[in-house]
Amino acid sequence: MNVKPLIFALLVVLFTFSCKTEVSNKAACGDGILDPGEQCDLDVFTIQNCAQLNYYVQNGEIVCNPDCTMDLSVCAYQCGDGLVQADHEEECDGATMPETTCAQIDLGGGTLSCTDTCRYDVSQCEAAVVCGDNQIQAPFEQCEGDDLAGETCISQGYYGGTLACDATDCRFDTTPCETFGSCGDSEIQGVYEDCEGVDLNNSTCIDQGWFSGDLQCSASCEYDFGTCQNVAAISAANIHSCILLTDGTVRCWGDNQGSQLGFPGPDDSSTPVELAGLSGVTVISAGFFHSCAVLSDGTGRCWGAGTGGQLGNGTSDVTATPVVVSGLANIRSISAGYWQTCAVLDDDTAWCWGFNGYGQLGDGTIEQRLTPVSVSGLSGVLEIGTGRYHSCALLVNGGVKCWGYNESGQLGDGVVDHGNDCNSKDCSRVPVDVLGITTAVGLAVGGDHACALLADGTLRCWGDNNYGQLGVASAGLPESPTPVTPSNSNLLHLTGVFAGGSHTCAIIYDNTLNCWGNNADGQLGDGTTTSTHSPRDVVGMPGVVSVDAGVWHTCAVAIGGHIVRCWGRNEDGQIGDGTTTNSLTPVDILP
Repeated sequence: MNVKPLIFALLVVLFTFSCKTEVSNKAACGDGILDPGEQCDLDVFTIQNCAQLNYYVQNGEIVCNPDCTMDLSVCAYQCGDGLVQADHEEECDGATMPETTCAQIDLGGGTLSCTDTCRYDVSQCEAAVVCGDNQIQAPFEQCEGDDLAGETCISQGYYGGTLACDATDCRFDTTPCETFGSCGDSEIQGVYEDCEGVDLNNSTCIDQGWFSGDLQCSASCEYDFGTCQNVAAISAANIHSCILLTDGTVRCWGDNQGSQLGFPGPDDSSTPVELAGLSGVTVISAGFFHSCAVLSDGTGRCWGAGTGGQLGNGTSDVTATPVVVSGLANIRSISAGYWQTCAVLDDDTAWCWGFNGYGQLGDGTIEQRLTPVSVSGLSGVLEIGTGRYHSCALLVNGGVKCWGYNESGQLGDGVVDHGNDCNSKDCSRVPVDVLGITTAVGLAVGGDHACALLADGTLRCWGDNNYGQLGVASAGLPESPTPVTPSNSNLLHLTGVFAGGSHTCAIIYDNTLNCWGNNADGQLGDGTTTSTHSPRDVVGMPGVVSVDAGVWHTCAVAIGGHIVRCWGRNEDGQIGDGTTTNSLTPVDILP
């Protein structure tokens, strides 16, 4: 058979078929057809969202770039970006390894790595901790052989010894430390501990330099002084005294016939008694048969004999329970006198209440007031003081004004007769200027005299001088009722002045204390009963920061507030030492 014609015929057919196939001359990208090597083409994509590329976040739609690559700028965070997304359960990311050792994930020793799925590869970690492999595998091991990880007996809470490592479990062996003891073992270790639990080593707040309180032991076996208290202020009156403690509570002692100690009279107390139900006190003042205080909220409280209305609550009752001073708010200071009380408010005005037979309330009348009345024409008041039947105020301009009884010149204005009938006695019912006082920075008002401390550290006094309480010889006084300069050279560079019934005391710049005037009961504290116009050093009272002079006794507080002493008359227990025996020198009051 001749096959050549047949082969030729087949070639003709194949050539004819191939000439009919269409060939495109368009670029492959942009034809809407996903060609090999293209990520996308127009609206045709290899993926539908970022998650298909292992991204965790998609912010908008994926678009196709003109070169048929996908714009993935809307995709964020994925395994492999070098950031550990813990909220997507990543533990690591490439070289980023928050935990770098097997020990840190509690798998002992070995080499920790990161998988390509951002999880820890623990295949090279030890399956169990091996004590003795010279590698401390925390938290299962504390030490290895001689390697104590920098710890000692002391760092473990002991006071000495040599810390060891137990070879069986690689835990600390504190046996060598035990002989030295530790806090919490119920045994006080000498110089290392103050106390143990309730064992205070026979010590108290007082032993530790505080006035009173309940000493505690801290968890670190050191004394906790949080409940210990010192004295913040003291006030000595007629025949009783009061102190204010740093916790805002009050204690009083001495005569109690008017219930001025804060409990029903007439029984006295020769030791301090805490005033029940009164806290948050900022100022304390003891009067003749009553006491008063200012609270942290600016209100006033008074208690004791209210016979003249001196409690300020609208009655003349006697009460052992502190009552609110009626109608006054924002009280800054208070002064309890013999039968009257006065206060200064934050607006620098002065108010008084109580007995007013000699105009000592300063309201222009001699009428008794059961509630506070404004002192007439008085403003710019810094502090106020009350005496027997007169009162005085220190002003912001350095001046001093006084009002009330004046038979001894205690108003200091140089006038012998003010022409007012105050029970047939000389008085002024309104404040008058004390002559020559223009730079006063301190004020003390006594029974029938007063003194002003000037800015230059010197003193001026006026009023009764029967016992030399003005600091000068009595010749010509009080017929010339104007301020005088005490004649002793010791009375220079003073920092405080305090006036009693008929004696005066001053703190010198070096915190020593001098007193002068009536000393019949030892109230000058010099160890004698000799009255004098010449200042005397108070014996055994160094570092004084606060003083108050009563009628026949004196009290002082030393620096720090833990040394508090009184001296003078004590027939009613007013010096607070637990006796009723007079003392010519300072004695500690009992807490």
